[in-house]
Amino acid sequence: IFNGGYRTLFNLSDTHTTLLSIPASFSSTPGFLFASGNILSAMAESKLFPRALCRRHVTFGTPIYALLVTSAMSFGLCFGEMYALDAARVFYHSSMFFGTAAYTAQCVGYVFLKKRYKNIPRTFRSPLGVAGAGVAICVFTLCALSILVFQDAQTGTSKAAMVVVLAVLSMYYHLFAKSRQTISDDEQKLLFFAHVAKHNNSKKRNRMTPRKRLLQTAVKVLMLGGRSPPTAAATSATTTTRRASIATAVTAFRNLPNRPAIPDASPGTKPPPTGSNANPTLRC
Repeated sequence: IFNGGYRTLFNLSDTHTTLLSIPASFSSTPGFLFASGNILSAMAESKLFPRALCRRHVTFGTPIYALLVTSAMSFGLCFGEMYALDAARVFYHSSMFFGTAAYTAQCVGYVFLKKRYKNIPRTFRSPLGVAGAGVAICVFTLCALSILVFQDAQTGTSKAAMVVVLAVLSMYYHLFAKSRQTISDDEQKLLFFAHVAKHNNSKKRNRMTPRKRLLQTAVKVLMLGGRSPPTAAATSATTTTRRASIATAVTAFRNLPNRPAIPDASPGTKPPPTGSNANPTLRC
């Protein structure tokens, strides 16, 4: 993988560049194996894969079944080069393309959490922040485009393999895994704290400051045509005036000549009859 870069940089032969590539290849294998096992185990906890894959070792706490599955798949793909000469190139381009897509999604998720959930407790804080994530998104996007478009030795086999893998995984998710997907315990804890942090942040944002209160009062004055908005005392006085007007109207109605009798509702008295048995003088 690294032979071309070493050959261009240091003008070395294929033998020497291969010797330089061996340490990097062997050192990256445990890291990728560990990451793939944890990712598969996390997906199994959400029921995207069988629950047996999320079981961990009693002593070491490692996802042993997930590690066995990923190791067996990786070891099985190594035999593909024995039957197809172009298999190594197809595997490399496919893995690099999906790797750049995964890294881009991680950066987008980081920006979303950074903007939406600022108060979540974090064990690590990136010194580059959102700007660094934006630069990383641009770099990984260019890498994905270079894999798809600017590879001279790439044939249509690699692109076809990417499309097939993407189609198979999409069908598996929508037809089988989507209906069974749940939120794992770790996700529930994280989302709970995220929800609480978001709620507290929104309360702080919506809290009325003196400056906001003054601005709101000015807007109300402009909407009322220059008049100041009614205070609490004025509102109470208006309510009292309306009640007095209603009482005056009721008294005037009682003093009308030839008015129908309206019995007072006193304790123990029955309400006036309604319907067909009502007094004809009370019907309209």
